[in-house]
Amino acid sequence: MNFDFKNIVYLSLFFALATGLSSCVDLEFDEPPTTGTPLNVEANTTVAELKALYIPGKLTRIEDDLVIRGVVVADDRSGNFYRSFIFQDESAGIEVLINLTDYYNFFPIGRELAIDCQGLYLGEYNGIVQLGGYTYIENGSEQLGDIVDYN
Repeated sequence: MNFDFKNIVYLSLFFALATGLSSCVDLEFDEPPTTGTPLNVEANTTVAELKALYIPGKLTRIEDDLVIRGVVVADDRSGNFYRSFIFQDESAGIEVLINLTDYYNFFPIGRELAIDCQGLYLGEYNGIVQLGGYTYIENGSEQLGDIVDYN
């Protein structure tokens, strides 16, 4: 009888411990905070539609008056991005090249932005479509440069 009581106590402790530890797991993830003042600019295209304008292997100038709106989801605070950030809306994400360092002070993760894309360029690096401000020639090939006017 003593042996059975011991097993019941151990099993009860095991189930209590397992229940307590499994209830500590939070399966809901926080949304990044939106910072800054609310935007009064409406988007007239999505990031996915903008990326569809890119012609693979060729830098593509955006001639139309296109505005995208979304949220910064990766910045240079951790040192993983240099003069670029990842911007996304509900349809897709795109890397935005910017001529600024330590820009996380101005465009932190969660900051909602609207980008006027007219006159900018679409390019690609390692399979990632990028949005940049100008083109230049380096080692005989056309390269995508940073956006220098970011106000």
